[in-house]
Amino acid sequence: MSPTLHVSLTAGMLLFCVTGLCCALVGDRRRDEGDQGMRPPTLRGICMSLSGALWMAVMLLAMVDISTASITFLSEAAWALSLLLACPVSVGIALRGNAFAKRDSLSINMTMHRGLSLLVMGVLIVMAHPETQPPVIAVSDVHQHGVVTAIAPFTLIGLVAYLSLTIWTTWGLYQAPMSRSGRRPHLLETISSGAAVACMTTMMV
Repeated sequence: MSPTLHVSLTAGMLLFCVTGLCCALVGDRRRDEGDQGMRPPTLRGICMSLSGALWMAVMLLAMVDISTASITFLSEAAWALSLLLACPVSVGIALRGNAFAKRDSLSINMTMHRGLSLLVMGVLIVMAHPETQPPVIAVSDVHQHGVVTAIAPFTLIGLVAYLSLTIWTTWGLYQAPMSRSGRRPHLLETISSGAAVACMTTMMV
């Protein structure tokens, strides 16, 4: 891969992560109340938006730290572990605090997609950086581009499944009645997260 293309993909990945963070900050704080229009933000809605923004901020910091060599906060292994652990924690907190209580299928889909985005990014860090893998795997099964032969097919299947979920969630949010108001940040966050994963995946090819 040419240096120019690599830089462009890195910049795109970071830009999409920033967009996702901004969308998560806005969140879904306002709800449709039929003829009464949109009600003001609630404390629960604000807390859930900030919680979602926290996980997106972790993803952004990981991508920035890994992409820049001048300043290093954590190692690639530490960031990969952080993202992998953030997936179940973020989904558990979000579903317990909001989505299940309101029985909102779109909020549940959005929560699952955000968690899977963290999981996929963590896995891609492991795949792209051999030093984050166990010594036995790193020595025997790694391609010259840092892809582990033994688990590459499973990674490909996972990426296809994630892309399918991204398309499905995006379509559902687009078709929702609130897609032009309260759902718009969720829609943009889903697209941005999927695009960031696509950029990172392309850099590994």
